Amino acid sequence: MPSTRLSSSAALFSTLIACFIFVAAGCARAKSDEPAGRKAPVFWVITLDGYRNGLEDNKGKVLVLKFWASWCGYCKREAAAVEKVWRSFKGRDVRFIGIIHNDSIEGVNKYIGEYGLTYPNAFDGDGSINEAYNVVGTPTTVVIGKDGRISFVRIGPITEDDLAGEISHAL
Repeated sequence: MPSTRLSSSAALFSTLIACFIFVAAGCARAKSDEPAGRKAPVFWVITLDGYRNGLEDNKGKVLVLKFWASWCGYCKREAAAVEKVWRSFKGRDVRFIGIIHNDSIEGVNKYIGEYGLTYPNAFDGDGSINEAYNVVGTPTTVVIGKDGRISFVRIGPITEDDLAGEISHAL
């Protein structure tokens, strides 16, 4: 009986350590080996409201890519701040595109309604945009400068001040 108890405790401990590592990795700021500074990969999507949008459509603008999912707790936590930043930069040379992967249309519509998102959003059905931008989890924020180069990557949640600061820096 004691060996079973020890095995259960060891398994629980291992699981907790693995969860901690996963959460810590998902919340960490991008390290120097992230793609900041490289030319942004070309992509295009059809937004939920039926418009074509992508890197080439936003030349000469700062483009913020928000990788999110309706089931992502950290995405929910940052949604209001992201929307607030979008609204504060609206009408300037700044564009946002929400990139959704591994989600349902029902979940996405509920999330957009619940958090009042007004920036364009689109599904990345085959995951090719996530792959091109080295997205390993949600939320992830990518800021692309007017020069078409990635100026900032955040893996994990972002605050209103951090996002606004990175956009201002890219302007």
